[in-house]
Amino acid sequence: FWTYLTDLSAQYRVFFSRYGASWSYQFYWDESSKRFTFNINSSGSTTNLNINFNHPNGLKINEWFYISFRREGTGATSSTYKLYLNGTQIGGDQTDNGKINRNGSSSPFRIGIVAGGSGQLLYPLTGYIADFELKKGAQGVYSPFAESTSVPIAPITSDANTQLLTCTNKNDIWEQGSGSLLTKAGNITASAAQAKFATSDAVYFDGT
Repeated sequence: FWTYLTDLSAQYRVFFSRYGASWSYQFYWDESSKRFTFNINSSGSTTNLNINFNHPNGLKINEWFYISFRREGTGATSSTYKLYLNGTQIGGDQTDNGKINRNGSSSPFRIGIVAGGSGQLLYPLTGYIADFELKKGAQGVYSPFAESTSVPIAPITSDANTQLLTCTNKNDIWEQGSGSLLTKAGNITASAAQAKFATSDAVYFDGT
């Protein structure tokens, strides 16, 4: 995804998350520690993960960044996590044996915020996100996606591996593959004020 942050006064800014009764995960920027963190918590037997990608120079406000986060692996418990910022890997390879459980209709995937244990929404993003894409490769086969290291010069389009790709136009935000509208929380809206590309809008998060 592309992101354009307009405020970094809070310690945490969440890019995506999912919360369920037994599983939760989130990917966020920690302004105090100057690092990206991917965290998985489980009430089951799977070991919790807290994977950090340090970036001493930090993110800046009012500037577009292209972020690509990926999990590599050819087995159910073989995981190497990599993070690319503007096409350059940061923080090195991070390896752990955890995996993400996406089951459960009661645990929606969220962009720009995370849900707490009692349902409250926490650590909202303040700024813009454009072309948020979630991709899944074939199980047991590792084939890297070009978007990790090649910074897009045009709006992203979906392919056979795309599970989610946000598109915006006027005040609608939808998933490109199915055409389904995404549920907006707070004052979320589509905006051309800081669109990365002239042919598509970005999603605007005002911090609420």
